[in-house]
Amino acid sequence: MDLHDVKLTELIATVYTVASERPDYTYKGDVCSYVPTELDPCGCLFGAALAKLGVPVGRLARLDHASITGDAVSIRQIIEKDWITDDTGNWQARDRAIEWCAHVQEVQDRYVYDHETHDTADYRFTWSSAVQSADRCYPKVRQP
Repeated sequence: MDLHDVKLTELIATVYTVASERPDYTYKGDVCSYVPTELDPCGCLFGAALAKLGVPVGRLARLDHASITGDAVSIRQIIEKDWITDDTGNWQARDRAIEWCAHVQEVQDRYVYDHETHDTADYRFTWSSAVQSADRCYPKVRQP
């Protein structure tokens, strides 16, 4: 399976599934990577969801270096470039789905601020909290 075989609504539903299977998991990568590593055995939430949908690790690895600078492309860029099939039905639903996905990825990558030490903690938001945050901002995106 390649990215073009993945439908946007299917990806979102699988992100919910993966986050519910590992609700307390936090992304540990120092740089954006869709592929699991020794440091981060699950990779990022979208990498885990795409792998669960059958996208090969080799294809995910190419996403890690697909930008013009050689860095990983964001999930927003992947969807906006139509590398994933849009099956949302209209442009407003597509835009909301893109924003939901981007929000999940951004929160997953964000470090938690420690109010006691006034510093960023050495951990990030969990996968479930990233999804819950996106749901609060984009409540109509959630698939039944």
